Amino acid sequence: MAHQSVRRTLPVVEKTHPLEQHLTSSFVYNPLDISTDGIRVLILEPAEDRNSSIRCTLQHVIFSQKPKYEALSYTWGSEIVRHGVSIDMKDFKIGQNLFDALRHLRDPLHSRTLWVDAICINQSDVHEKNHQIGIMPFIYMRAKTVLV
Repeated sequence: MAHQSVRRTLPVVEKTHPLEQHLTSSFVYNPLDISTDGIRVLILEPAEDRNSSIRCTLQHVIFSQKPKYEALSYTWGSEIVRHGVSIDMKDFKIGQNLFDALRHLRDPLHSRTLWVDAICINQSDVHEKNHQIGIMPFIYMRAKTVLV
């Protein structure tokens, strides 16, 4: 009997970043309390490796209490290419320009508190969006720095 070789095809297993394994679902906004002029600020977590996943938390603050934050002013650009970032351990998709900006602004050792319209305003909630757009001049005016 002749010896025949058997060829096996192994399944392809794609490696996922450890952070991605912990992302349980898509991000869902908690409503803002607009009666207290609530806004959200984004806490950008530090990372020594510029190419590591972007991790953030979103925090509600009362605008009248003058929270300390930096406001990011940028062009949204094309939203065709979307990148996943982690906000409160949930997946959140952002455009290329914002992704590049957050990667560039991330400090290797310290978190940064930012106000970023595309994330800090729930773009799907028309009522919230209209209210937040109305106070945007004050949001930029009260920022300790406006990053362009």
